[in-house]
Amino acid sequence: MPFRYSNGPARNSEVTLPLQGEDRDWSADALLRFWYHGQETNAGSPSDQLFVHITDAAGKTATAPAALFDELLTSGWTQVDVDLRVLDVDISQVAQLTLAVGARGNTQNSAFGTIFIEDIRLYIGE
Repeated sequence: MPFRYSNGPARNSEVTLPLQGEDRDWSADALLRFWYHGQETNAGSPSDQLFVHITDAAGKTATAPAALFDELLTSGWTQVDVDLRVLDVDISQVAQLTLAVGARGNTQNSAFGTIFIEDIRLYIGE
């Protein structure tokens, strides 16, 4: 999945997957895994990162860093593992999964580019 981001002042780029029904209960799983592929032409600052936001049914959101900006310049595929057990949300009632590129608190953000996201899956853990 291509994820094209173009951030402006006080704005990060996000892509969100809302979840419904049985897809919301991640309590049997301990690990969210996905792969990303960056590009050397991506632009941004060292404070820009790839983040994972998981929001539960109560509206509580936990954020996990997934990649530093210089890693988004890598042209190969990189695996990301997010340990769901350490997040402060109810993983038995996940409402949405969001991937974001940007920098928290950066009001002069000007990151832009494309990364590719593949194989978003849940695992029991390793």
